[in-house]
Amino acid sequence: MSLGLYISPDDIKMGNMIEETAAELFETNEKYVNYDNEKVFISELAKALDENDVIILSSQAEIFTSFKNFITKAFKLKKRLDRQIAKKLRTNIDPSQNEQEVLDEHAMIPVGGTPISSKDGYNSGFAIRSNDKMVFVIPFDADRLEDMLRGDFAVYSQMMAPIVERNKKNVEIEKVSETRAQEKLYDEQLIRDTVQKIEGKKIKIAVANTKTVDFIARISKDKINLENSLLITDYSCEKGSLPPRQYSIKLAKGAYDSAGGPLGASLSKVFTLKKEDESVEMFVYICISDKEKANAVKLFAGPGETPQQLIYAAIEDMFRMIGSWLETGDVIPPISKKALSEKEQKRKNLDENRDKKRLKIVVSACIAAAFAASVLVSALFAHPYEVPEMESESYSFYT
Repeated sequence: MSLGLYISPDDIKMGNMIEETAAELFETNEKYVNYDNEKVFISELAKALDENDVIILSSQAEIFTSFKNFITKAFKLKKRLDRQIAKKLRTNIDPSQNEQEVLDEHAMIPVGGTPISSKDGYNSGFAIRSNDKMVFVIPFDADRLEDMLRGDFAVYSQMMAPIVERNKKNVEIEKVSETRAQEKLYDEQLIRDTVQKIEGKKIKIAVANTKTVDFIARISKDKINLENSLLITDYSCEKGSLPPRQYSIKLAKGAYDSAGGPLGASLSKVFTLKKEDESVEMFVYICISDKEKANAVKLFAGPGETPQQLIYAAIEDMFRMIGSWLETGDVIPPISKKALSEKEQKRKNLDENRDKKRLKIVVSACIAAAFAASVLVSALFAHPYEVPEMESESYSFYT
């Protein structure tokens, strides 16, 4: 869906680009629809959040910073300065511009959100996740959209794919609880293949010493010899007041420094979050780090998943991230045709008769450039919209 009075040929081209990317990543033929009434748009957005797993929101470049503020406020989220975006902006900012104003406009994303950064930081978007819902906010920006789709957007979506599959798997386990003991806790072949690649390069991946490494030791003892591929370092640190994501980054970087490279990794303990409905949500952080960058991923437990299952799933994803690093040399790799092919094959094995649609593309605020951003936002906020509140629980990348 899109909101606007007029859509230019360039807007149509960028909309097609988003549709093609979504088709590759989420196996959907969903098309965006334009709305010329903001009330109807917000009503349809609320429906999309109720009926779909993935929602993509966008606006024209001229009004994108105001649109981001509107979406953040609509979801009742607080904002923070993202260092990844800010770093790019400081490198590319025009001397005639006020740095603080530029940062306030382009580097602010919701607390807990994941940056979908542009090549120069300007018009960067974000992604937020709550339970199984993902919301992307990206611009119709001809100079930046393609790089964003190939970059953070693709990486975030790629990391999400195993979780969506695992959540569905756990629902099935819950329905047939007596078979749980027979379910595989992790993809043994994926780990074996990654270990073989690590050993082939004659390197070891340094892992921070946390309580969860005991589960790695069990895999090494019972299934796969990891002694020649992983180095459990002595590095550990107290979490203190650090947020879980920053704590996982500190652990991975500490492991890297302790071993002198070439890659550090960490698995956090299982964290719990008590929600408003009194239910408890479990998650862990996985992080890999080289000398300059770190990639921290937040992994949620699926329905019926135990802490043990979650930790083993995190170990599997750690090896998946290491495998990507081995192939690309980057802790935050670009999407690859091979990865897309593997994901496509896995998804073909899923139940095709899902009650929910996989994705909704919402290209909003495609207004003619003649409409000033301030006027648009004033019009939007003049009405009491009811958009479901989201907790900004997301994967996070740090550079």
